Amino acid sequence: MNKKSTQEIINVLNNGGKDLQKIPKEVGPVISTSANPSGEKPASSVEEAKKRDSIDLYADSRNAETAPSTIVDTTGEEIKVPREGEVKLSSKDTNSYNSGMGKTINYVVAVAIFMAVAAGVWLNVKEQKNIDHSKLPDKVEQSIGFQRWITNLKNKDMIIEADEFTLKEENEIYNTKWMKVYSIEEEGMREKYESTIESLREVKKVVFSPSERELIDYRPEYRDGYAPNEAHFYGLKEDKIIDARILDCSAHANCYFDRAYFLDNDVFVISEFSRTIDKKDEVSAACSLQETCEYSVKVHVIDLINNKRLVYESRPFQAIMAELMPEL
Repeated sequence: MNKKSTQEIINVLNNGGKDLQKIPKEVGPVISTSANPSGEKPASSVEEAKKRDSIDLYADSRNAETAPSTIVDTTGEEIKVPREGEVKLSSKDTNSYNSGMGKTINYVVAVAIFMAVAAGVWLNVKEQKNIDHSKLPDKVEQSIGFQRWITNLKNKDMIIEADEFTLKEENEIYNTKWMKVYSIEEEGMREKYESTIESLREVKKVVFSPSERELIDYRPEYRDGYAPNEAHFYGLKEDKIIDARILDCSAHANCYFDRAYFLDNDVFVISEFSRTIDKKDEVSAACSLQETCEYSVKVHVIDLINNKRLVYESRPFQAIMAELMPEL
């Protein structure tokens, strides 16, 4: 008998036995352990049963002086006793089953979920530990922009390998002092944005994102309020125009932005040549562009979505910037 059939019988019994004739029509033939109207003394013989009910078939086991049978409903999440008879099943027993079994099942499920989550976290941590975060990310090293840049350096007799770069600092990029944000819906802003984009499309040392909605202007000259040692980001993000001094370097360190390229619409890279002095150091002895000084290359990985800038620095080397810049 399926769960639906069992529930239909239970519903009839809970209703005092009314509509009992509906059961065979709904669920088919029914075999019962007793035949007596609800609330009356059970029949103890076939003769007594025949006087009370219209039963098609009896199994005669002679006189049966026994108490009614116990009906137990186990179709739900908890055990219920619609009718208690010969077998006594107290509320303590059902509560013990319901609470004990339920708690056991819940405990087992909780442990299984915890173990699955813990295993996932462990595997993720293990994978992260296997990644050397002090080195250039694979996404950068394997990009077309990086490969072209480092190949160009090697062609100019500057041998710098990707594994020579190590992480030097990590900081945020957004600064209200350096950034302006406008709505594209403001009067005249859409026209200004479109004309700015078009005017810089063929300009050297201006690169565009894959969507061509954003650009980086790293020209070593004064332009539109930006100095030679400042990189300018300009672009449209959703309905906002972002106009920002995204990066600057120390003029005292003879810094020079050599290359910029996008990895995707939100992450880009800018490489910088500069002396190996602190960016804020303005007291160290000056070194003219015609002198031999110690330099290094810094690779800035800028992530707009996560508001993060990672700076990787190469090993130091000796160079004359006046000779190096034309080569770059």
